[in-house]
Amino acid sequence: MPGILRKLLERLNDHFKKLDRQVEELGLQMKLWHKENEASQKLEAIPGIGPITLGHCLLPSLIGPVYW
Repeated sequence: MPGILRKLLERLNDHFKKLDRQVEELGLQMKLWHKENEASQKLEAIPGIGPITLGHCLLPSLIGPVYW
């Protein structure tokens, strides 16, 4: 494998590792937020409602409609 391709793949691999760490960190933050949020806990009791749905339901009210 040519050296430049190897370096490119190493950089991509490092980037994916960094993204994976960020996803794990955000997941932990989301779980902690859920534990402290009464509305989130009430919605979770509904069958079929999970963390992603909760995020889509509650985050716009927290950060505003600009991001949605």
